[in-house]
Amino acid sequence: MISRPRGRRGGGDDPVARELRIGFGNDLRAARRRARLSQAEVAGRVGVSQRLVSAIERGEQNMTVGTMVAFARALGFDLVVALRLSREDNSKP
Repeated sequence: MISRPRGRRGGGDDPVARELRIGFGNDLRAARRRARLSQAEVAGRVGVSQRLVSAIERGEQNMTVGTMVAFARALGFDLVVALRLSREDNSKP
């Protein structure tokens, strides 16, 4: 059996993946707050746990594109625009 290294979360050290996770998490938090929803309410809309919402907002959790789409739809934000802006913001010196 292959075991995962302990203590490493969020997909390792890939800087692009980390930037995207953090950017998406920031966008998710901002959209949730604009909608005046709790993490638990968002979790209920998407069908995930509140702990997962929290980890995503902190940029600590990898997720599938399908999960990202579900969050974007639940909160009414454009996923493509959010990811593009996130990437542009994080690429500035």
